Amino acid sequence: MKLDKKTIGLVTLALPLVVMAGMVGINHHHMNNTTEYRFAIEGYDPRDLLRGHFMTFNYSWPEDRMAANACADAETCCACISGDPLNPDMSFVVCEDIPELTCGAQMPVMHGWNYQPEQEARQVYISEEHALELDRRLRAGENEFSVGIVGSPARVKELYIDGKPVREFVKDMPPVREAR
Repeated sequence: MKLDKKTIGLVTLALPLVVMAGMVGINHHHMNNTTEYRFAIEGYDPRDLLRGHFMTFNYSWPEDRMAANACADAETCCACISGDPLNPDMSFVVCEDIPELTCGAQMPVMHGWNYQPEQEARQVYISEEHALELDRRLRAGENEFSVGIVGSPARVKELYIDGKPVREFVKDMPPVREAR
């Protein structure tokens, strides 16, 4: 069987699209078919102007979990998350020990910085029309902000404000734009 140049060219062009579509499908399945755990968040201002309209935050870990940290002297540390999705159990454990444990989600965290994860797991995109007002509300503590995380390593799935997904919460807010 001999393939002509046109067929080879079409297969070569189609293969990356098929692979990308598969990756999107796997990610969509993963984000929508795993348990979503919610954690309260608090404001953090990195003064990074190149991040666009991403709200950057810190997780408000339970105080008793910070004190009972089992990986204070380890090289790697992960937050092991399980239990009730709205009030999850979490503990800090050495990342290499996680396969022996039962974690619904896990998140690598950094030592010496209040055990927060890397920045990708501490930011969520906010539309331009509501970015300033939501940022102000988070910093002022006017509303209860939380995020839903899924997977291992955990990723942010949704931002919640007063228990509502951000899309629902902002429906009643008037748009506010930055002065240019």
